[in-house]
This record gives sequence, structure tokens and C-alpha cells, in this order.
Amino acid sequence: MTRTSGPRLHLAWAGGPCHNQLVPELPDIELYLSCLRKRVVAHKLNRVRISSPFVLRTFEPPVEAVEGLTVGALRRIGKRIVFEMRQGEAPAEPLFARGANPARREPRPRELLFIVVHLMIAGRFRWTEKIGVKSAGKIGLANFEFDNGTLMLVEPSQKKRASIHIVAGTLDLNSMDPGGVNVLETDLATFTRRIRAGNHTIKRTLTDPRVFDGIGNAYSDEILHAAKLSPVKLTQKLSNEEIAQLYAASRETLSMWIERLGPIQMHREMNNRLRREKIRVAAELLAEMSHQKRDVAAPSVQRRQLDARHRETVEKVVSEAAGLHLAIEIAPCGCEDPNIDAHDALAADRAKLAALDRS
Repeated sequence: MTRTSGPRLHLAWAGGPCHNQLVPELPDIELYLSCLRKRVVAHKLNRVRISSPFVLRTFEPPVEAVEGLTVGALRRIGKRIVFEMRQGEAPAEPLFARGANPARREPRPRELLFIVVHLMIAGRFRWTEKIGVKSAGKIGLANFEFDNGTLMLVEPSQKKRASIHIVAGTLDLNSMDPGGVNVLETDLATFTRRIRAGNHTIKRTLTDPRVFDGIGNAYSDEILHAAKLSPVKLTQKLSNEEIAQLYAASRETLSMWIERLGPIQMHREMNNRLRREKIRVAAELLAEMSHQKRDVAAPSVQRRQLDARHRETVEKVVSEAAGLHLAIEIAPCGCEDPNIDAHDALAADRAKLAALDRS
């Protein structure tokens, strides 16, 4: 894999050095969680629309079981995003264990429900404040309709790999965890034991989800580059100094990308809000000019000037609307500079907006 000098940001997910054909990894999933928490936590999930039957990999509990519940928290299991659904009030009739003797049935406690989404390679989340929107054509997999908007799961790929699991109870949820440890939350001694547990190449060990959590091909390349170690070197041949160097590089690289992707996402969200404001201003100007054309008996020269301004305003509205993602993808995109100053960009956009308002 060719290493790039800066982050390559793709609409599929919030990827730092990751290529658009790789699965989102720990920093990308953390940014997804940060963006989703602001939109869906403490909000009610009214309906789940499954557009592709292959995306839903479980049949029990049914998908209708999570409808009407509230998102209590978001978490990550490996490279999967987990929605913890809050049950709310107890049901009128108690739930009973299956297969129990009807004469001896005892009510069992109501279990937590979880929605587990694996984006895989091309899976994306899109967010729109509209409720009840249609699925995104052939690429649409599912729509999660909340009380404040709709979260759409799409996959613009011929091969559909993304998946949704509806899981009941923490035991079934924990069974989906491959068992890797989070490098950012472990110490050097545990890291060393994990490295020396087998005798594989460093890259294979780093990307093994049963050994380390959330590290894939892209970030493992960044880690090995920072540690100045060969990816094909066997783990049993690593010295204590090299393991310490690899441990430090892993933590520094993952932490750096988590911190770096945040301001880029903030700049993108501000840019989208400003684009909406520009369209609103241009639409108001268009309505005002149309009103003047109808009510003012202007001479031919003045009418031609109004027609010219009318066409110019229409072009502005169309061009601004073409550049706006009405269904905002929850991932940074279109920004090639990782050191961009979001506040300077916001000030420049406000100046352009003021100029447009004065014209």
C-alpha cells in the first residue's frame, strides 16, 4: 500500500490515512460515534425501514422490537457501531422464557436490545433532518427514522457487505466481540504479552481483531512507519526495546488521528450550515425580485435589468444547491489539508455571505 503524505478523506467514512477500499478503523469509528451521539442519543427511534433484506442478519428479536425505543448510549465493539436501546416502561404483560412449562412459568427480566451495525468497506451513514424520506435507491440498505430526523445506511457498491444485527442482552452482544484489547487502554506489559503470544509477522498481529482492537491495514502501516519496523518481521524476534517502540507508536498514531479528524469534521459541519444560509438568502432575494417584476410597471430598460438580476439570482441558487449535501453524510469530505483552521474558514464564509446579502 502506498503511503500518503496526509489524510485521504472519503465520503464512506471519516478516514485518515485509510484508502476508500478499506474498512473504517478505530479513529474513524470514534469520529462516527462522536457525530452520531449529537444526533441520536436520547432520541426516540420511531421506525426502521429495511430496504435490502440481506443487510439484516438476525430474525430474533425482530426489527420491530426496537421501534418506539430510545437510544440510551452508543459504543464500539471492534469495528462495529452499537446502539443501546432503552426499553422504557415495563410491558403490561410479563415476558416468559421460551419452552418453559406453562404451569411453572416465571416472568424473566426484560433484556436490553442493541442494534449492531458493521459498515464493512463501502457502508456509509447519512443524516437528514427530514422524517419519512425514501430509501436512497439501489444503494439504500436501511432507514432509521428518529423523532428529529432520519439516519440512512447506504452502500454504494455492487457487493453488499454491510450488516445489521438486532441483539437481545449483553451476553449475546459480548459474543460478537472478537476479544482484542484496545491499545489506548492497555499497559505495556499486556501489550507485550499479546505480541509474544504467537509467532506471526508484526502486521498480521496488529491487524488481528483477536489480539488488538480496531486496527486494520491502513493504521497498521502508519504505526509501523512511525515505529520504523518492518511489517514482515516475526513477533518472537522483537526485542523489548522494539516492543516498547511499537507500543508507543501505536498509541501516538491512533491518538493523533482521533484528535486530527475532529476539527476537520467540525469545519465540514459549519460549511454545510453556511451553505444552507446562503441558499436561504438567495431564495429570499429571488422572491423579492419576482414580486417587483409583477407589481412594478417598469420601463423596458429597467425590466431588462430586473430580468438579468433575476437570472443571476436563479443561477446562484442552483449552484449553491448543487454544492450542498441535503442529506449530510456523517464523515468529513472534500478537505485535503489536515491543518485547516476551521475558524478562519468560517470567517471567510461569513464574509462571502455578507457580500451576497448586500448584492
